[in-house]
Amino acid sequence: MGNRSTLQTSGTMGNRSISRSARTVGNRSTSRTARTVGNTSTPLSARTVGNRSTPRTARTVGNTSTPRSARTVGNRSTPRTAGNVGNTSTPRSARTVGNRSTPRTARTVGNTSTPRSARTVGNRSTPRTAGNVGNRSTPRTARTVGNRSTSRSARTVGNRSTPQTAGTMGNRSTPRTARTVGNRSTSRTARTVGNRSTLQTSGTMGNRSTLQTNGTVGKQVNYPDSRDAGNRSS
Repeated sequence: MGNRSTLQTSGTMGNRSISRSARTVGNRSTSRTARTVGNTSTPLSARTVGNRSTPRTARTVGNTSTPRSARTVGNRSTPRTAGNVGNTSTPRSARTVGNRSTPRTARTVGNTSTPRSARTVGNRSTPRTAGNVGNRSTPRTARTVGNRSTSRSARTVGNRSTPQTAGTMGNRSTPRTARTVGNRSTSRTARTVGNRSTLQTSGTMGNRSTLQTNGTVGKQVNYPDSRDAGNRSS
């Protein structure tokens, strides 16, 4: 009267008939002496952890059964005498920092093992006599501020190195007689690198001129002795 019949006798009233001596747990019929944990029937003497049946003397950590004398850290089984740090088993006498195993006499800072006499700052190993600031090793007599190494007699503020006799506050080095703050020069002898010139002696390179002797590069002239270089002359 359905798909299966669990009658006491063997007379079928469906598609299949099974005797009462069997218990169905899942999709298969197994004898009562077996306990099913999962989709496969294994004898009670074995415990199933996962999809495989292993004897009780083995403990499964992962998908593979290994004897209890070994501890699995990751996908490989290594003897207990080795401590795994990563996916590879190395003897306990070595400490793994990264993907390589190096002896304990070396300290790894990065992906490469260098002897303890060298300190790695970045991707290269340099002797301790040099302090790395960046990706290159320079002798300690030079201080690197930026991407280049200059001697200590010069201080780098920006991308170029200028001698200490000049103070650089931008991308160019100018003598200390002129101070550059941004794009304008306020020294009386320098040309303007901006939109306005406030100098008294130089020609303008901007939109207006406040000079008393030069011809204007604007729209209006206020001096009677100058030429008309705009729209009106007064």
